[in-house]
Amino acid sequence: MPLKCSSLPVLTWHSVCDAPYTLCFPVALFEEHCRVLAEKGWFGVGLEQAEDFFLHGRELPPQSFLITLDDGYLDNYVYAWPILRKYGHKAIIFPVAERVTAASSARGAAGPRPTLEDVWAGRLRVEDLPPAGMEMADRNNPLVCNDWFFTWDEARLMAASGVIGFGGHSLRHGAVFTGPEYTDFLRPSGRKIPFDLKVENMPWGLPDFRRGAELACRAFLPSAALLRAVAGLVPQEEEEAGEFFRSREGELKELVASFQGRMGEYETEEERRKRVLSILQSNRNILNQELGMEARSFCWPWGHHGAFGLDMARAAGFEVFYHVSPGPNPPGRPGLIRRLNAKRDTNRTLNRLRIYSRPLWGEIYRRIRR
Repeated sequence: MPLKCSSLPVLTWHSVCDAPYTLCFPVALFEEHCRVLAEKGWFGVGLEQAEDFFLHGRELPPQSFLITLDDGYLDNYVYAWPILRKYGHKAIIFPVAERVTAASSARGAAGPRPTLEDVWAGRLRVEDLPPAGMEMADRNNPLVCNDWFFTWDEARLMAASGVIGFGGHSLRHGAVFTGPEYTDFLRPSGRKIPFDLKVENMPWGLPDFRRGAELACRAFLPSAALLRAVAGLVPQEEEEAGEFFRSREGELKELVASFQGRMGEYETEEERRKRVLSILQSNRNILNQELGMEARSFCWPWGHHGAFGLDMARAAGFEVFYHVSPGPNPPGRPGLIRRLNAKRDTNRTLNRLRIYSRPLWGEIYRRIRR
């Protein structure tokens, strides 16, 4: 048994709720994970402990691990936070900053909403908790979902409890077009998950150009003439746009074909630098203003960044960077924090923690699995 933590394994979740989506982890199973890990002597460390370990090699007890939750869903507040506190774990949440701000207004919350702790205390029934997580908006169309997010008031409550720390995860979890190639057009349709590399604020009928993560890619900018022409031809009301694609799609194909060779242009390197740096600086500023902290940790949307994105994130003031690929995390390596998706089999999750808590074993296992 090692006398100290030589590798800090990181377990990650997104939504902790009972909705039927891939990103959703059942509430009872999340509690089972937290309970079993605590019974086996594993405890989730906090934000500052993790940062000190990764940045400065500060010692942690054996069987330490880190819990992260991505995107900032309301169920993180309603369900995950009380369960973590119940079993003595801490965690980091990486919220999408502008979705938290928008949720506070859109949901019209007069103040912090009740949580699972109110159910345990007998103040209300579980059925009376606020709708949380990714719910089906249309039972006849499983591709349509609502995704609710917690408010900054609720984030401040979680932070004040000492259980939850916060890091950056961009402003919008956004995407950009990355080239003029396309095989279809943007058309009304449901979204399988809240963040699916959709380029926002583009008209229906625009070619669905190749896409990539906004922090990792140089953007391809559709020409203003193409945008005007498409928006002038294709109705932008959802029902009317759907009818257009059923009966007049041939007209759109002819229009777009007439723009061949002049669809748009790539942003300059200076434009890219300003765009990416602005996103990262704004994300960090919002966290600092809303939560009274100097944010140092950042989680890459979809795990995509590249050397350029990493340089910009460091210039914005971030120092510790979380990815999506599994592996061991020895101290003093803040630029590449690997994470494991929690498995629905609790014993399998426990075994992976054991493996990745040993740098050598974890690296061998990572290479074999890859």
